[in-house]
Amino acid sequence: MKRIYVELLFLDNFLLDFFLLCCCSRLSERCVRLSRVAAGAAIGGVYGMLAALLPPLRAIVCKLPAAAILCLPLGARPLRLYLRRVGFFLLAGFLLGGVLFSLRCACPAAGALPRRLFFAGLCLFCLLYELLLRQSYPRPQRAYTLCFSLYGRRFCLRAVLDTGNGLCDAGGGSVIVVRRNAVLPHLRPEEAEALLDPARSSLPMRSFACATAAGEAILPAFAPEDLTLRDGARVYRVKAYLALADLSPASPGEALLGQNLRLHPAAFAPQNISHPIQGESL
Repeated sequence: MKRIYVELLFLDNFLLDFFLLCCCSRLSERCVRLSRVAAGAAIGGVYGMLAALLPPLRAIVCKLPAAAILCLPLGARPLRLYLRRVGFFLLAGFLLGGVLFSLRCACPAAGALPRRLFFAGLCLFCLLYELLLRQSYPRPQRAYTLCFSLYGRRFCLRAVLDTGNGLCDAGGGSVIVVRRNAVLPHLRPEEAEALLDPARSSLPMRSFACATAAGEAILPAFAPEDLTLRDGARVYRVKAYLALADLSPASPGEALLGQNLRLHPAAFAPQNISHPIQGESL
């Protein structure tokens, strides 16, 4: 009687489906959280165990709906993008199946362990590749749009990378220097005073050491709501504090980005993005 280890079946299918879902996510040009990819791979692992115990589930009429269910954690809206992901998943699965069949014919004596190690290598490579692609930083000579919410108002400011400034604090956090007169005139007097006085502010605040060609200074900085950075059609999520300062009139932007500012892609696909008016109320 042949023994079936369900935990190994789950592991094989999880690793394989994780690789395939990462491929279809990248091909669909839309960034997806790795936790969602892992959730879809877990569904694939459960389906693989059930298919081993129930042979009718191996039929193509069952595999197609299973592929559609696997792609659900990646997002079902818009429908056109979801269907494209399912198509990419099936295409990548057929191609990988052909590669594995060729390897099996070339090495018929290979057991389950080399195959499992191959799956683990594919999954690890895909994971490291995704993490590497998601490490982005501002580039010089490129214009960005910095968007954030503050006291119920939405601000969209021109931002550029300032390679001459050293922006840091003792905790290693990131800070963006924003032109003072681009924000304060759109706030009420008590709100503007709270941004300059950490004791009165209701927002998280820290002090940053700012070193420029004109000298050094300690700037109070606050953490805004919904901070994003736009580069054309690309949208990045940013975790940083904003420090208000009097920038030079010759500065090309209303916000200066630090070189250590890490950008997390929110979307890869081109989108029609509307830019709210500076200081517009939500």
